[in-house]
Amino acid sequence: MTNAQGKTISRQELYEAVWQTPISKLAIAWNVLPVGIVKACERMNVPRPEPGHWAMVQRGWEVTKEALPAAAPGTPASTTIGTPQRRTRAGRALAEGANRPQASAVKVPSDLRNAYPEVRKMQQHLTGGYADGSGLVNSLRRMRVLRVRVSEAQVGRALRIVDGMIKALEARGAKFVTVPESDMKEIRIDGEQIESVLIEETKRVRRETREDSPFAREWELRATGRLRFDIGQYTPVGGQKSWIDGERHSLEDQLGEIVERLFEVAAELKKWQADREAADRREREAWAQAQEAKRQEEERRKEAERRARIEEENRNRLVTMARNWREARVVRRFIRVCEGVLATGPAGEPWQEEWLTWAKGHADRMDPMTNGYLEAERRRLTAERLN
Repeated sequence: MTNAQGKTISRQELYEAVWQTPISKLAIAWNVLPVGIVKACERMNVPRPEPGHWAMVQRGWEVTKEALPAAAPGTPASTTIGTPQRRTRAGRALAEGANRPQASAVKVPSDLRNAYPEVRKMQQHLTGGYADGSGLVNSLRRMRVLRVRVSEAQVGRALRIVDGMIKALEARGAKFVTVPESDMKEIRIDGEQIESVLIEETKRVRRETREDSPFAREWELRATGRLRFDIGQYTPVGGQKSWIDGERHSLEDQLGEIVERLFEVAAELKKWQADREAADRREREAWAQAQEAKRQEEERRKEAERRARIEEENRNRLVTMARNWREARVVRRFIRVCEGVLATGPAGEPWQEEWLTWAKGHADRMDPMTNGYLEAERRRLTAERLN
């Protein structure tokens, strides 16, 4: 049942639905988020198709439907999947952040005297760098893992935030790796590359002075001094990806949550990658099995054709031998008549004996009873039994 609060569904109904229709399509039909359906499956211990399942179904391959396990004690018989709420990015970030457990605070340095070497390199690129139309200076574009895009007035604060975050990440086990064709290094969390950006928000304001040109812009973007941290990496199961300066909590106060979330995203990416590799492996195995089945079917077809061809040859040979046997009897009867006629004529002529020898030999060569046909058939059948 779907209402304003969401989709209420039983455990059995959810199991049948996720194995009949992709979750992305169910989310549209039920007006809920896909992650809500995934979480509902986890709450009620409902198995769902692995990545790549629907691709194999579309290709016509046979796939196994995982059975619904018995409900464990405490497993709800039904659940309600909430409808998505329309929020701004800042409101969504604040709402999701409010529901997260309290994370350990991250210390932000008051200056950059002991800054991380990569932060010092970033400072060189940002200080006095080219500012775009909104007044923001961008760090190296090649540095995709952690970029900074702020106004010159916010460079110091932004770099202190980055310095504190990097040191907290490194304390948790993150590593820096060399980037090809760059003098900067990138951070890896549990071996995963997570793209992120620290950006200063801008606002659209009307220009105070207008240029006397038909192409002059009436509005412009100006930096607000309000910083936002975004995770640009794809996250398989959703979750918070944006933190912003607020009235109650600055971005510095939220760094602990950001560090925790970055490690969560790394774990999600690793699991997603492992699931994809497992799905790809199953797909390759299914394809190999299909190819093997096709090969075996082709071999069976060719073998059946070979046997049919041999059978037809044997039948034709049998009919031919029967015809030859009958003709040999006629020839021998004719030879006996010829012998009687020759016996009444002049005797002792050499051609008579020569002709009779040839005629009898020809009859023997025609007759399957004397030309080795049966012996050849015995050898053929013996060979077929051995094979």
